[in-house]
Amino acid sequence: MLVNTEEFRREAVYFQKHKRYDDGELGSPYWHDWWDEQQYRSLHGYEVGGVKVSGYFYWYLNFCPIWLVRASDYGVVTKNRPTNARKAGERVYTFPDFWDEDYRYFTSLDIAEYGITLEDYKKLPIDLELIEEEDNLSGGHHMTWLKPRGVGASFKGGALPARNYFCIRGSKSFCYAFETEYLTKDGIVNKFLDYREFVNEHALGFAKSSDFKKDTSKMHWRASYDNGDGKERGYKSEVMGVTLKDNTDKARGKRGKIIVIEEAGMFPGLLEVIKKGRPSVEEVDYNFGTIVVFGTGGSRKEGSKNVKVDKEANLAGLRALMYNPSTHNMLRFNNVYDPGMEGTDIGLFTSSIKNPQYKDKDGNSLTGPVKALREKERKVAAKSTEPLDLILEMSENPYNPSEALLETRSNPFISKGLLAHRNRVQGTGLFRSLPIVGRYEWIGKPRDKSVKFYKDDKLKPVWTYPHSQRVDNTGAILLYEEPVKIKGIIPPDLYILNVDAYRFAESTGVSLGAAYMIKVENNFTRDRGDILAASYVGRPPGSDGQEDFNHTIFKLAVAFNAKIAFENDEDGDIIGYAKRKNLTHMLQDEFQMAYDETLKPNTGSKRKFGVKISSGRNDTVKRQGDLFFKKWLYKVRWINEDGEEYFNYHTINDLGLLQELCQYNLIGNFDRVASMRVGMYFLQELLYEERTPTRPTENTDKDSLWNTRQFSNDSYSTETTHPCIAED
Repeated sequence: MLVNTEEFRREAVYFQKHKRYDDGELGSPYWHDWWDEQQYRSLHGYEVGGVKVSGYFYWYLNFCPIWLVRASDYGVVTKNRPTNARKAGERVYTFPDFWDEDYRYFTSLDIAEYGITLEDYKKLPIDLELIEEEDNLSGGHHMTWLKPRGVGASFKGGALPARNYFCIRGSKSFCYAFETEYLTKDGIVNKFLDYREFVNEHALGFAKSSDFKKDTSKMHWRASYDNGDGKERGYKSEVMGVTLKDNTDKARGKRGKIIVIEEAGMFPGLLEVIKKGRPSVEEVDYNFGTIVVFGTGGSRKEGSKNVKVDKEANLAGLRALMYNPSTHNMLRFNNVYDPGMEGTDIGLFTSSIKNPQYKDKDGNSLTGPVKALREKERKVAAKSTEPLDLILEMSENPYNPSEALLETRSNPFISKGLLAHRNRVQGTGLFRSLPIVGRYEWIGKPRDKSVKFYKDDKLKPVWTYPHSQRVDNTGAILLYEEPVKIKGIIPPDLYILNVDAYRFAESTGVSLGAAYMIKVENNFTRDRGDILAASYVGRPPGSDGQEDFNHTIFKLAVAFNAKIAFENDEDGDIIGYAKRKNLTHMLQDEFQMAYDETLKPNTGSKRKFGVKISSGRNDTVKRQGDLFFKKWLYKVRWINEDGEEYFNYHTINDLGLLQELCQYNLIGNFDRVASMRVGMYFLQELLYEERTPTRPTENTDKDSLWNTRQFSNDSYSTETTHPCIAED
């Protein structure tokens, strides 16, 4: 816990009282010493009572007045005020209060830049939730911050280049955004200019700055002055604003002390900017500059005249930086926020239950009142007749990163019910407790005729989306039911296997292979089908990884007597594998889509197998596949005695798939959804061809023992013996 934090903002407190700093007479020895000390603290930090604030934080607290919301003392009604009622407030221009989330932000940034020993890290007054590994604490990293609105991010962002401008001779600081309006208007460039004006007027001990050779039209300022002879003098430090909407190559060659990227949640091509910008501030294993990325999730305004792209797709870059920080040399934090994702890496996150208006006198957050207000607002949104109101409320005021990064306007799948089901599966751990984890192995000869399942708890499934690239992503088969057999035979067309493969040569290594086994709707199994029976999601490592992936999916297909359908745009060598192993009879013929002329494949196609998704204008096949999937997800399975409807999505206990559904957009990489999209076309083809699974007349029902578990709240033991499951 933080205590006596006013000691870190004494200069600001003095200024608030006297309208000047306590620097003595201009030009006196005391004046010079006082300002030398302020510059030192602004660069190297300031320590009181064993607690230290970073240089950036000291600068922000004492030399960067901001707009804060205070309770209004005009016409305030306080008598008999209901608990958690809203209050009248007003904005006042003053110095920042000390707040623990600001301490987290600035201290984390300092560690990202300069590092900290594990011993010193453990002495910090509050837990930053950093990954306690030497590589992470050693410095030389960048930082991503996902936060709600209303936490003063632009004020803090503008303080970074301002500090460098006035305190570091010859430094260059850059402010990036997709649109000019995100830098100007209420953005970080305007915040920098406000601080520049204040320092020039009230803090004369810092570097002298004038309008010498200023170029406002190009958002370029230098800390220089002219004595009247036309020669430039001074620190010659610079601040530049750069918009990257039309050309991400402008991110190259910007060798800045700091690069601040504003509104990362509204930034198409963000990852490309990071990739192009990192060489400008990194050399071998040294960082001589730091990239700071911050942004907000939440809803998007439709029809913006300035942004001509799908705004929802812009979250993809911010999501990748948050959930795979090490890939982009970002500082790594423990994901203590998303239920079910403990132990994974994430960027810096601030929850909406923390707000600068609610803190004690030392700046420690008081989360109780804010959480009560948020819960009240969510209850109101849940009762709205608008289906997305609750989702928008959650994404605008998130408790965790997955809520902040919810896709809304361009996501065809999202709904209150789907989100509630995802939260239930995630919070209760059903995604881990329901399936049996293991692998299939060939038995007997010929090898393509018989397999056996082996439970193997040592295997590590890829449970979540996004997945970490720092761990083994080989994956494992998740078995939700054993195949239904009638007189020892699995009825044909009862199961279909749908695959979204990955390319071995993919440079980013982000994509996974995903295969889902769907039990087709029928009239003879107890659950009537339309459920997931098994899955395999993973990316085996090494040069043989693609071959290993194909080994797994073909064994899975044999186990369920299923044909394999896949995207044939990039088949992951599935066809080649089948030909080498003489298994082409297991591949589903190319879908003809005769039910819709706009979807039919080219008559000259020589693909023979699978489905071509990236065809048609405006992603017609992809979009229609998503609509088929949505229809399947929201198909009513039953209605309980209270009139509540239960849909197909209630049968899904695969957390990664549910997370993809909640964060889906047309631009991002959603491997599980892509696999299920293929499955929807497979189901459409079966329906058009009137191919339906049929049960023989014999009264022999070896229905899955696990069907009743699809909707159960209970945790079931995975130690039950099943006919097709063998123990190691």
